[in-house]
Amino acid sequence: MKRIYELIPVTCLAFLYFFGFVIWSEFSLYQGVRALLLYSGSVLVALHVRRNDLSKGALIMGLGIISLGPLYTMHLVNEVSIVPFLLAGLWLQVSIHYLVDGGSVLTVSKTDPNQTFLIGTWVAATSVLGVNILFYYPDVVWVSRIFALIAFVIWVYYIILSIKQLISLKGQFKKVAELHGGILLLTVSTQSVVIVCDWAWSLSILLETVFLYIGVFFYLICLTLLVIRYGKFDWKITADWANTNCIIHGAISITGVAWFNLSGTVSGLFVLYWWVGFALFIIVELIEMFRAVKRVKLLGFQKGIWVYHPSQWARVFTFGMFYYLTLSVLVLQGQSPVDQWIQKAVIMILGPVILIITILQLLVMLTQTITFQKEPVKETT
Repeated sequence: MKRIYELIPVTCLAFLYFFGFVIWSEFSLYQGVRALLLYSGSVLVALHVRRNDLSKGALIMGLGIISLGPLYTMHLVNEVSIVPFLLAGLWLQVSIHYLVDGGSVLTVSKTDPNQTFLIGTWVAATSVLGVNILFYYPDVVWVSRIFALIAFVIWVYYIILSIKQLISLKGQFKKVAELHGGILLLTVSTQSVVIVCDWAWSLSILLETVFLYIGVFFYLICLTLLVIRYGKFDWKITADWANTNCIIHGAISITGVAWFNLSGTVSGLFVLYWWVGFALFIIVELIEMFRAVKRVKLLGFQKGIWVYHPSQWARVFTFGMFYYLTLSVLVLQGQSPVDQWIQKAVIMILGPVILIITILQLLVMLTQTITFQKEPVKETT
């Protein structure tokens, strides 16, 4: 019954959103009805996103980045501009969950550092929504600006909580031994705010650069903690290598995209940076594939890899960010033929791969959440 009540404010906002776009844009009534149906469907899906996990914003991050990447560049969907409505429905429902469960969120975040860091998915999801709206509907920049402000406010709240947790890790070896790649959401959330604010507000380059380096600073700290965690403490790849570890390369990619947005140009140094991101992408994903094989051998296919967890959408997001970063570096003139050939090959291969893993992720989610499964098989975040 409580979930039914949650639909009331979302439904009201849905109609306001719908009429706003019909009146203030060149949206046709037919497209508006389709958008409203898609919006409503996303709300129903979001109702079944597990509420006890703070990584639920990763769903919006993943879907949002593929709408700016493969779906758009490969021209696979005729009306891809309808995607912001899907993201808006998901974002509203996820945000209601965060706000309604505010007390439990604070309680969990105080006791579990990993859960605190996962709140960064809410920040990044808000930023991704703001960028999508401006990308497809540049005439309603004020809507994107509102989401940029919301993202910044959530980011401030999130950073305060996260810094407290980072300080609390001093001398707490047990907590350090439980860390995973979710800690790198400190960087992802920061750079996502840089990007959405640059798109929506075109702030001072100096101010945005300061925030860019704050994100880099967080990356260095968090990566150091992860090196200590996996280098000093015992761990098993089947149980202790988390889904969110793909953010090791994802944080590099979104930092590169933020860098490109601020500079507007690319240089030889940017190409070198891309190679660093590419190397990390290959290393981390090889570990992921090895982990998948080991889990299947140990647990079987269904319990080994056909298991849903909201944090799995981080993989879609990180793949999408590297795709977007590669598109950015491709514009550089004067690169060696080998560099350009590899970059074009990455785009050609990675696009379909992203779409395939997105479809598979949706199937896993639908089979384990829409079927009202109360206790999904445990998966690492």
